[in-house]
Amino acid sequence: MKKFDIFVGIVLAIIFVAIYIYLQDIDLIFHEEVLDFESIAKTMNIRNMVTTIYLGPRILDTVLEVMVVFLTVIGMKFIRSE
Repeated sequence: MKKFDIFVGIVLAIIFVAIYIYLQDIDLIFHEEVLDFESIAKTMNIRNMVTTIYLGPRILDTVLEVMVVFLTVIGMKFIRSE
């Protein structure tokens, strides 16, 4: 068991070093959409940015995704009942 713990530790160390090296080359870019979501949040009086994204321009996508999941559950119940 001790050898396995050492092996897992070495693998995790290698992964963390690789992620650290990879993240050094990433540049952060400010997107103009953030300002749009901020104005939507102020207009709708929403404090959470994630909620603003879901209730703002993505509301139609969210409703359609919920409908797909709902229809899938109904379909599975129908198939299992037969």
